Amino acid sequence: WVPKIVYRENGQVKENLEFVVEDVNNLPPPNFDGFIKQSNHWTPRPVIPYLIGRGCDWGACSFCDIPAGYDGSRRRMEIETGKRFKLLGEGNGKRRNQNLEKVISELEELSQKYQTKYFSFSDEELTGDLLRRFVDKVLEAGLEIEWECYGRIEDLYLDRDFCERLRKAGCRFIQFGIESASQEVLDANQKGYQFQSARDVLKNTYEAGIMNHVFILNGLPGDNLIEDSRLIGFLEETGHYITTIKPISYKVSKW
Repeated sequence: WVPKIVYRENGQVKENLEFVVEDVNNLPPPNFDGFIKQSNHWTPRPVIPYLIGRGCDWGACSFCDIPAGYDGSRRRMEIETGKRFKLLGEGNGKRRNQNLEKVISELEELSQKYQTKYFSFSDEELTGDLLRRFVDKVLEAGLEIEWECYGRIEDLYLDRDFCERLRKAGCRFIQFGIESASQEVLDANQKGYQFQSARDVLKNTYEAGIMNHVFILNGLPGDNLIEDSRLIGFLEETGHYITTIKPISYKVSKW
């Protein structure tokens, strides 16, 4: 009996309606043997992808279907399809983080194994208390790594001392979802941050020595030419603090 498998039996398609939620603290460290070789890597040293946790802390942006790929998608699929899944494991649709002692140990192990100090955190975002505690753990352990991650515009970065600690802990590049320069559009799409703080967040991280990337999302529901044009002034004002920009056109996907 294999959970989640879809199969054909006697001419009929059947489906085992279990939904598996792994305990992330029981998962082994990632293994890149055979994939990472210094001789054929396109960066000066290998950059190791690593996932501290699964899911999204916010998980409410109405334009985003990423949460549909985590255990929160079970309820959504039940509503859409009428199916009822048996839940295997403990999951409530919220973000599931590994124990930070485990994370620090594995980062040190991977750094030594692949002879690199560079990491790319693949989490949907590192935010709030998790990010603050992670920074503290890295500094306490004296772990010499350099890394990049996805982040949210939040008050945490208005603390200049924290931004300095973030840089000291190895953070070199953060990717922020700005999306729009209109608070009305951000609120309509449940982005969940106050746009007025975006400039100071980018300024503080930049001045701490951290590079910034911003995502821009044009054509969101409620957007129009006037609201969209606010981005011009914002980018003119903050361009000095931004390393890279990715503008994207809004498209509707299945979830």
